[in-house]
Amino acid sequence: MNKIFLCIALLLSLSINTFSQKTYTLKDCINTAITNNYDILLTHYQKQTANAKMKSAFGSYLPSVDVTAGYSRQLNNPNNSLYLNSYSMNAGANMLIFDGFGREANYRIADINTNIVDLQTEYLIEKIKLDIYLKYAEIMRLEEIRKAKKEDIEVGKIELENLKAKYEAGIIPINSILSQEAELGNKEVQLLQSEIDINLAKQSLMITLGLDPSVETNFDTNSIPANISTQEIDKFRNQIGGLQNSIEQAFKNRIDYSTYTLNKESAELGKKAANSAYFPTLSASLGYNWSSGRIADIDKGLFLFGLNLNVPIFKNFNIDLQAQQAELYFQEANTELLKLEQGIRAEVQTAYFNLEAVEKAVAISEKSIAAARQNFDAVKERMNLGSATITDYITANTQYITAQTNSISSYYLYLKAQQNLLFVIGNYDL
Repeated sequence: MNKIFLCIALLLSLSINTFSQKTYTLKDCINTAITNNYDILLTHYQKQTANAKMKSAFGSYLPSVDVTAGYSRQLNNPNNSLYLNSYSMNAGANMLIFDGFGREANYRIADINTNIVDLQTEYLIEKIKLDIYLKYAEIMRLEEIRKAKKEDIEVGKIELENLKAKYEAGIIPINSILSQEAELGNKEVQLLQSEIDINLAKQSLMITLGLDPSVETNFDTNSIPANISTQEIDKFRNQIGGLQNSIEQAFKNRIDYSTYTLNKESAELGKKAANSAYFPTLSASLGYNWSSGRIADIDKGLFLFGLNLNVPIFKNFNIDLQAQQAELYFQEANTELLKLEQGIRAEVQTAYFNLEAVEKAVAISEKSIAAARQNFDAVKERMNLGSATITDYITANTQYITAQTNSISSYYLYLKAQQNLLFVIGNYDL
């Protein structure tokens, strides 16, 4: 009975552990990263602030209204005043009519800044998507390499048993077995290192997702295609076109380029807002003034209307300072835009050349793995016939597993290069 209960408890433990290990798809990882990213959460408050500034800029077109009321009472009456209480009320509305077009410039700046926050959020999301994809693909690459090494070890164990049988039959010497056992030991160590690499890659992705990296998590291997055909590679190449076309697409589609362009426009409007201080301002006012010792006299107040013209003659050079600062901000924004243009050209060119390199690597690895496989099979057959040594077998096997590893790596490097190129030209739609 104790054994039965022990088995049931073990099965329940395994079941709970299985259910606790969630399998994340690539889409799950992207959505989780976006939800948990602190910078994304911060953009929510940045958007609220931008909307408040927009409302404030619109408010400059509306009149400002103030109402004040007062009450006082005399504590003594040396002059025999009729009323000891005193009441007062002032109400006024003031509206700006003209301020040198500074109001219009500030409203447009607030509108642009609202759009900039939206673009910055969108660009941040795109960067998160790319980062998640690259880390996810790295896990898939390491998983495939581990699988290949594990399969190679299983094949090596079978071969070791065959060698032991031949040794017992007196066909081969003991050193063949020892060489194979040593080779299997090395492969076991390499497999252990592969598992360590996978765990580190998973921890890195979990941290990016904002989750506990110590929790055991699985990742869906079907989220990224297991292979890609030559036709698909050629099709993608035809879609992106040449280098110059990719650069033009980047300037047309990249979100950060649009953001920097709006920054420059906002800085240029800032110059207009600063220079508006050189112009006179015109405002209109409407008010009501009343003061009396009796509340009943409130209808006997004075209604006032006025126009106010303010002409700046000398402001202690403060306007000049503001204008120069606005000019500096504009030049900084323009310089940042020019630097970004230069950086985009370099990024696209680098991504384009990387894609070409990994395309060649994929083609070379396909030929290499076919040749290595054929050579391994031939050496294995020769060893079975006694015309090849265990050293020849190990060498051929090492070449084959290296070709497998290179093929796997080149494939995932191609996928990464493909996604990176889409990102730098602004066509990232993951």
